[in-house]
Amino acid sequence: MDIKNDQLFCNVRERKIKNSKPVLNDSVIREWFHHQRERTSIYYKKILCLPPYWTDDEILKNYKFVNTKRTWDRETKWLLKNIINNHSVSYDNKILNSFLFRVINKSDTLREINAPFDFFKNEHQIH
Repeated sequence: MDIKNDQLFCNVRERKIKNSKPVLNDSVIREWFHHQRERTSIYYKKILCLPPYWTDDEILKNYKFVNTKRTWDRETKWLLKNIINNHSVSYDNKILNSFLFRVINKSDTLREINAPFDFFKNEHQIH
C-alpha cells in the first residue's frame, strides 16, 4: 500500500468478506468466456481489416461493446494513469475519483475540471 492510513476494507466488515463462500454458476461463466473470446477475436479481425461480418453471433454482430481488455480503452488508460496508478492520490480519494470518472467517463472533461480531486485531505499523502 502507498498510503499509511489506507483501509483495505473501507469500513466493510472484514470478517464477512474473508469468510464469504460465493457460488459460481458454470453456465454463466462458460457464456462469459465465449463472449470474451469472440469479442477479442472481433477486435483482432477489425485491426487486421478483415471483412465484416467478423462473427456469426447475432448479438455481437449488431451491438457495440467495450473492449475485452479495459486497458485498450482510451478512457480507461486515463483512469489508470491519473488516478489508479497515481501514488500521490490516497486510497480513499482513488475510490471517489474513480467513481466520479465512471459517472463522467470522459477524460477531456476531467482534465478541464482539474481532476483528480483531493476529497480527503491526508497529512500522510505522498506528493
